[in-house]
Formats: sequence, structure tokens, C-alpha cells
Amino acid sequence: MIKVTSIAAAVLAVACSPAVFAADLLVTQADASNKSGRVSVSLDIASSGEVSGFQFILRGEGEMKPGSVDTSKCLADLPKGFSGGCRQNADGIYFFALASSKATLPSGIVSLGTLSLPAELAKTQFVVDQLEMINAEAEVISSSNQVVR
Repeated sequence: MIKVTSIAAAVLAVACSPAVFAADLLVTQADASNKSGRVSVSLDIASSGEVSGFQFILRGEGEMKPGSVDTSKCLADLPKGFSGGCRQNADGIYFFALASSKATLPSGIVSLGTLSLPAELAKTQFVVDQLEMINAEAEVISSSNQVVR
């Protein structure tokens, strides 16, 4: 289970950031593995209430063995009215989601879902690449990201 202190630290860091963003992607890696030896990664968006869709790639160090990351719950917590998906390739995990109407994510911290990594990827430092968030008019809005361990 991901420590609440890690999530709180990420939220505080985003809140104290001098730059103003419409949304911040938060990727939080657990410190320890669960009983099955897998490590959980939590995905959240700190939203100002403008996000209607997003896409990004989560990249690790080196190649990832195809099928090694359990992506079945990657966007399981998306609010009603949103659909999306994720797919693991050797070079990273690709994410996308979009509202089915002109809906937006609510203001505040919105959970997207989780990933389950094999133990050998527990020490991998992930980076977010090609992050783009859009509003209900399909305009790109300002965004940032933060990966927390």
C-alpha cells in the first residue's frame, strides 16, 4: 500500500509550486512490494477543474518486458463520463483518456488508477513523457508532472 505521507508530500509540493498549472499529474511509487512481490504505482491528477482529456507516456530505465506490468487497473478510477486506456510497450506505458461529452474532471485530487509492477522494476525511476492535457474545447492546457517514491 502506498504511504499516505508520500501522497501528502506530493500534494504539498504541487500546491507550493511557484508555477500555475491547470493540472498536475502525480505518479506515486510504493516503497515496498506486496505479498505477491509486486510493487504498486498510483496515478492521480491534481485538477483545477478544466481537464477534459489527457495523454502521456510513463517511461522507465531501459526496456520493459512486454506484459510485465499489470495495467488492468491503470484507469479504473476515472469518473463516469470518461473513457480511456493504457498499453505497455517495450519503451513505456502509454495512457489516454477523454470525456464522452464536454465534461471535465472535478477540482482537487482525482484518482485515475494503479499499475502493478514486478519486483525487478521496483527500483526503476520513472519519468513522464509527452504529457498533454486538454479542456472541453480541445485546447491544450498548462500541465506538469511529478514522480514521487
